[in-house]
Amino acid sequence: MEQPFRFRRVNEITGAFVLIIMLLVLSAIFLSGRLQDWFAQTYKFTVILPQEGAFGLSEGNEVLVMGVTAGWIDEIRVRNGRIIAIAKIEGEFRELVRSDSTARLQRAFAVAGETSLEIERGNGPVLAEESAIVALAPRDFIGEIDELVGGIGGEVEPILRRAREAMDEWATLAAELRGSQSHLSNALARVDGVMADIESGKGTLGQFLTDQQMAVASADLIKEANTAMKEVREVLGNLKEGTSRLPDIGDTLASEASDLPMLTLQAQQALQEIEDFFAGLQRHWLVRGAMQADEAPPPRIPPAQVEGRR
Repeated sequence: MEQPFRFRRVNEITGAFVLIIMLLVLSAIFLSGRLQDWFAQTYKFTVILPQEGAFGLSEGNEVLVMGVTAGWIDEIRVRNGRIIAIAKIEGEFRELVRSDSTARLQRAFAVAGETSLEIERGNGPVLAEESAIVALAPRDFIGEIDELVGGIGGEVEPILRRAREAMDEWATLAAELRGSQSHLSNALARVDGVMADIESGKGTLGQFLTDQQMAVASADLIKEANTAMKEVREVLGNLKEGTSRLPDIGDTLASEASDLPMLTLQAQQALQEIEDFFAGLQRHWLVRGAMQADEAPPPRIPPAQVEGRR
């Protein structure tokens, strides 16, 4: 009687166990999808590739938005004679793709490696889904390097030419210096000889430097020159003092000269009075017989005439 009771709930237990396993499997699938972005919202748009071709772009290659991996190339198609790519990016990057955004193909190692699509942010409105943007060809780094090298070569050539000219000038200068080395040696030898003669006491300069008596005489001469200079300074001081008094002397002479016309007038008047006296004396009866006939007295000099002579 106990056997049927022991197994009567086996089906319920088995069903519950199967349901638990199914829930675990579904949870694992969901978590795996979340980890691999299976359920993430994506944004799709069309990229018109360059006329030259896809440059190695293929399905699954990365799509970069402002240098960040944001999606992938979903499909490569041909439409109206042009190669196009269907790009998918994550929804959070949609705000960065604008209607005036620029897209460019680029290789991982500049000239080699996997090709990816680089999108730069624009300033226009957000690009609508299923819209298209035009992609530019990858940069020709080899051509840019050749152009850069050519430009550098054009700039370096004049520098090298000037450097060669400078080296030629230095070579010419070195040759001239070698040619004049003998003259310089002779001049230095003469200078050494002159210095040796001076040290040995030859010549006036040598005697002046080596002879003690001449040194004492030179000191006495310097003292006498200092004394003479003091006397000269005293004479110059007296001369300066006398020169400073010249204006006063000139003023005195000017004041005396202003009195000369008056003195001249007085002297002329005195002479006139003397002449009048002698004229009157001639007319006196005591001396009339002894004197010649009366003559008209000379006219008196008017004072105005004397004043005009000043």
